[in-house]
Amino acid sequence: MSLKVIAIVLTTLFGSGVSMCPDMWTHRDGYCYRYYGTPFLNWLNAEQHCKTEGAHLASIHSQAEYDFILSLWRSSRNEHHTWSIYRFKSSKSEKPFLYIGLNDLLVNGDFRWTDGTPVDFEDWLPGNPSLNIPEEGVFIWDRKSRGGLWNDVPANSRILKGPFVCKMLMT
Repeated sequence: MSLKVIAIVLTTLFGSGVSMCPDMWTHRDGYCYRYYGTPFLNWLNAEQHCKTEGAHLASIHSQAEYDFILSLWRSSRNEHHTWSIYRFKSSKSEKPFLYIGLNDLLVNGDFRWTDGTPVDFEDWLPGNPSLNIPEEGVFIWDRKSRGGLWNDVPANSRILKGPFVCKMLMT
């Protein structure tokens, strides 16, 4: 019996002892991330979808984590569809926005992450958040002038349906 087969049998019987992410998820710094380009959902439904996976819409706590999520999103998008009406960083994109877990569902202007972690990093689009109207969810807008700025949007929008990133603690 080869060493590879023995290793597989032992791992199956006793576990690897190494924390892992589920299939289709990407590991980074003790967390697992997954980009969902489909189904296109509004903010509320995207959070609900993440919860069915044992996760939440992604929280972002540093520029490095933000850059990672932008990279994961941009590298996962459909590179065969060109949107000429939007001016975003790359001329090719399936959707020019990506839902994240920041929200002010409970109190207008009091933003929180869906996973309950502290809000210690933000990168708002100028003029945002819009506190004069109730817009409870947040997405990253991939703009050409400065890629990836945040915009608050109606959480239960019938129009703004798009991709999202879920995040969970690695098990």
